This record gives sequence, C-alpha cells and structure tokens, in this order.
Amino acid sequence: MYGGCVNAVERFASALAPESLRRVAALEPKRFDRAIAPRTRGPIDLDEALLRVTGRWAADLCGLLNALTRGELAQLARAERVECAAPATDEPRTVRSPDLRVALWERGAWLERGGGEIGAALQPRPVVLGGHLVVLGVAAGAARAGRGPAATRRAR
Repeated sequence: MYGGCVNAVERFASALAPESLRRVAALEPKRFDRAIAPRTRGPIDLDEALLRVTGRWAADLCGLLNALTRGELAQLARAERVECAAPATDEPRTVRSPDLRVALWERGAWLERGGGEIGAALQPRPVVLGGHLVVLGVAAGAARAGRGPAATRRAR
C-alpha cells in the first residue's frame, strides 16, 4: 500500500517549465523560512534550480503550490492529468488558482501515500485561506476537550 517513495514536490518541480522552475528557485525566502542556498545574481542553471526548489519545499507541498502562479498551476495540472472542474458560478471562465492548488495537493498527497487512504492525523488536509493552502493546527483548548494532543508547553 505504501510501497512508493514518491516525493510530490520533487515530481512537481521536475514537471515545471524551465522558466517557471528558475522563477520559483529565485524567490526570496519568507521571513521565517530558512534560506537553503545563498542568493546569486544572474540566471540559475536548471539543475541548481531543481535542487533549490526541492531543498526548500521537499516537506512542504502547500508551500510549493502557493509559490506557483495560476499559469504554472494550470501547466502542472495538465502535466499531471489532474481534472479540476470550475465551480458552477465560474462556468465560462477558467479554473481559479485556489481550486488548482487543492486539486494538485490532492494529487500529490495521493502519490505520496501510494494511492492508499490514511487518516487526517497522519496527513492533515489543508484549507484555503486567502487563495492559499494552509494546514491548520489543533485549536486552542481542543486538547483539554479531548480533541487534540496535549501541549507540552504554552505558546509565547
């Protein structure tokens, strides 16, 4: 059931167009991200770009999908043969970025678990906030109510 060792970030990054891969590799780390490689000037080699992207987001599929533009998401969905229907209100228009992100996350999660099903405790599903994927933690007080793990220390 879990025999495949597929990292969705590696697979998706490898499927990006060269210009998209270079663009994503050159993105500045966010405030709390650890910088994977020092910033360089000039064009980035494709192999280096792939290493940067997979190094930065190897354990954060949501982060990679959030960094992609709508066009890049659509190209990736075509490459992965991901079907994503537009909501009923958007029939004449194209599928929106948040819907593409959700569909691609589901595809990546399916690949990583080898096509099997596992519980949300092992693979929490992200929600869409402001058009981006976010994995929510246990709500404050949920542990006391028996709905989540007990905290080992208080948040500061």
